[in-house]
Amino acid sequence: NLLVILTSDHGEAFGEHGTVQHGNSLYREEIQVPLIVWQPGKVPSNVRVAQPVTNAALASTVMDMVGSGDQDVFPLRSLKDLWEAPNMFPDWPPPLAEMEFRAWKPDAAPSRHGSLRSLVSPEYHFIDHDTLGQELYDFDDDPLETENLADTENGRAAIEKFKDSLQSVMVNSP
Repeated sequence: NLLVILTSDHGEAFGEHGTVQHGNSLYREEIQVPLIVWQPGKVPSNVRVAQPVTNAALASTVMDMVGSGDQDVFPLRSLKDLWEAPNMFPDWPPPLAEMEFRAWKPDAAPSRHGSLRSLVSPEYHFIDHDTLGQELYDFDDDPLETENLADTENGRAAIEKFKDSLQSVMVNSP
């Protein structure tokens, strides 16, 4: 009945967007972390979930995996559904990342210039900055997030959906 979960609390920047370490931005290198869940006989082998998720769902996932029945006391649902039926949840909420204004950060750090919010879907990464505007990156075609699609026709349409999702996530957040 051993349950093993490997993850991290944050990524690290190594100069990708002009900063190093973490706590400077919500770019992929700082928010994407590994998440490996292993439990013999309960988690299927060789399954990779494409849906971006948040580590904030780990509490309900652990409670679900150990069979306590207490997972509903947590605001986010268990991730177990995603590996048991990965295509059954197209409306899974995108993970939200937030960062407050940090005046002490280097000038190249977006957090130095205002607060940020970020949502991640299987296709895109949306960043909304208080003063620097909006950014949208294609996860598959641009993993280093170098081409901001926010001003393209497809980008504007995707951003409208993200803004609706962001409003919904912010209203429903604990």
